[in-house]
Amino acid sequence: MQILRKKRVVKKLGSKMDILNNTRKTCIISCIFGEKFKTLYKSLKDYDSYVFTNNHEIEAIIENNGWKYIFVDFPLSEDDAVSSFQSKYIKFLQFLKENRFSFFKKYNYIIYIDHKLELKKIHVRYLINFLQEKEIIIRNHHENRRNIWEEVGMAMFQERYLRFMPQTIDYIREKIKEGYSDKPDVVWTSLIAYKSQEKEVLDFVDKIYNDLKRIGTSECQIVWSMLGQKYGNIIKIIKWNEMAIKWEIPSSKQFRKNAVKIITEIQNKIKDRKIYMWGTGRYALRILNLLEKNHIKIKAFLDSNKELQGHTFMDYKIYKPEKILTHKENILIVIASEIYCYEIAGICKNYGLKKNKDFLYPGKFV
Repeated sequence: MQILRKKRVVKKLGSKMDILNNTRKTCIISCIFGEKFKTLYKSLKDYDSYVFTNNHEIEAIIENNGWKYIFVDFPLSEDDAVSSFQSKYIKFLQFLKENRFSFFKKYNYIIYIDHKLELKKIHVRYLINFLQEKEIIIRNHHENRRNIWEEVGMAMFQERYLRFMPQTIDYIREKIKEGYSDKPDVVWTSLIAYKSQEKEVLDFVDKIYNDLKRIGTSECQIVWSMLGQKYGNIIKIIKWNEMAIKWEIPSSKQFRKNAVKIITEIQNKIKDRKIYMWGTGRYALRILNLLEKNHIKIKAFLDSNKELQGHTFMDYKIYKPEKILTHKENILIVIASEIYCYEIAGICKNYGLKKNKDFLYPGKFV
């Protein structure tokens, strides 16, 4: 996959002087709250880059990767629901209201990225060029979800969202009564580019944050997709694959180090069962390569993305997961997705499969 489509690069990317000026006016922000995650990709050298966290233990990791460390005095929690909600304070620019962060006023553009996303300079320049047209740039969901209920369905497989699902559904119904559609453009909030000085931008993110706070949930993709319907004048939604951005926990060294454990775990579970790998991304390629080197064959891939089902990946057919799970006898599911591992595990459990017996996640060794 090309990083950018050639025609758009020629049309969009400006002169060297434009790029230099925009570099000075742009910063990159990310955040890691809680104790679960302790890794991130290296920062972009030409851009001021900041990581907000409430975990003192990762200060050296942040700075060694070229980011500026900013401590936020939020309670350090093992509860994913708590740490996930804390991250919205950064994602939706609430920190700009604090006097100690007044220095962010020197930036015209703020680009928020999830810490599991590896951003390149060309991605930033691409986003900035789009910011000449609109005030906020965001990607559509990579599974091309057709309505808000599909997002609700997948969110229910994550405990931190499931806990607040009754309130979330009430919120959706409330918005529908107010005239919002339940078939919005469902967005993917892992990457957002803001014109951060614009009042309408700040009003919009305030509404998202306040609604999340009212509901109690951190499921911001639902709230954004609903509220964003009335902000089309400032929001541009680009296709998720418009830019080829690496998305995974940066852990290749640990992966190689623990390859023997992964193989042993799978070999112990195989017996006479057919192996299906759930996921078709970079992580799946790493697992597949590892299995093939050790002469372990898989039957096929599974993926929830309807656009991929029926096609092939690395010469293996891609099936709709439900088609295989309904005939669950004699199968072993290998979860090969770092992003959706918990959702996939939840679906497997709902079909009666047992963890570490009928399905397993090699990523636990990573």
